[in-house]
Amino acid sequence: MQARVITSGPLASARRAVLLAWVLMVVCGKPSRAETTPRLVQVAIEWTRSPGAEECISTDELLSRTRARAPSDIRLTLDRVDADFLIVGRVESDAGSFRTALELRDAGGRSLGKRTFVSMARSCSEIEPALIFALVLLVETPLVREAKHERPTEELIELAPPLLSPAPGVPIAPLRLTQRSTERRPPWTVDVGLGLSAAVGLAPRPTIGPDLSLMVRPPSFVPVVLRGAGYPFGVDRPTVEGEGITVRGFVGGLELCPLDRAGGVIDVRACGGAHLAFLHAAPRGPLSRRADLPFLVLPLRAELRARTGPVMPYLAITGRFAPSPPSLLYRAPGRELRTSYEVPWAMLELDLGVQWSVLP
Repeated sequence: MQARVITSGPLASARRAVLLAWVLMVVCGKPSRAETTPRLVQVAIEWTRSPGAEECISTDELLSRTRARAPSDIRLTLDRVDADFLIVGRVESDAGSFRTALELRDAGGRSLGKRTFVSMARSCSEIEPALIFALVLLVETPLVREAKHERPTEELIELAPPLLSPAPGVPIAPLRLTQRSTERRPPWTVDVGLGLSAAVGLAPRPTIGPDLSLMVRPPSFVPVVLRGAGYPFGVDRPTVEGEGITVRGFVGGLELCPLDRAGGVIDVRACGGAHLAFLHAAPRGPLSRRADLPFLVLPLRAELRARTGPVMPYLAITGRFAPSPPSLLYRAPGRELRTSYEVPWAMLELDLGVQWSVLP
């Protein structure tokens, strides 16, 4: 069958007009990508005045004056919820001078830059112009300004020519659009910790050992921590005269940290999870027994971390709870089994060490 071509009449004129419009659209502009649309970038400000610097500018006034000089496409706020960036500021008074530190962080808490300046001013009000100027410079950094551009959420994949059918009665193929997610997510961060742990209740007497942790903070999720502590120093437990056991232990497992709050200098973290504890009892005499006891413990941990640089010290206290605490047994002279040590249902651990970021 041959296609019929209409060369005259109003229908032919309409077809030619539509076809001409389609050709001009294809030639003059490629509708392959939507225009980028700017959006407001939210920057939260956290301002702290240390003892001796109470006369310095207040948080509300600092926010108001910075807003007046910041670009209109950047929204400054005190609310950290849904903020794209966070500026943490602190002012300290020391022997007639004022030291001001400003740090820009992304939504995941990663430091993007710091500004620190010391002014030999008689009054804290004298440093306010320099402080506002430094804040505006942080707000106008390229990382912040570029965050206002969103990528298009739709990309045109296929455009069918108008009024051109392969055969009579075949409908024209519609436009097909594909959606692309452009949500801005904070990066993954990985921290490593190394410290000294003191445990009370796990062994017959308090004992110490190394503590190692690996914390991964995925985007849009709470930090996940893999932690382990070993207690290699033997703790003796006597049974009968000249007899007893020497106990060593290990505990470790997985934790989730639903509370992970970053302050100006101190970070606060609370974690809970499930650990596997393991006790090894070596005999000291023929009547004592060797024993290996694995059991479940549930930790609740509170941790404080100081932001002092690349290496950050931390202090943590952990309560461990054993749903089914085991017992270490020995054989009495009459061949009767007796308890030499019964693990309590509640134990305590104190950790002191340092952490550092390995990613990014």
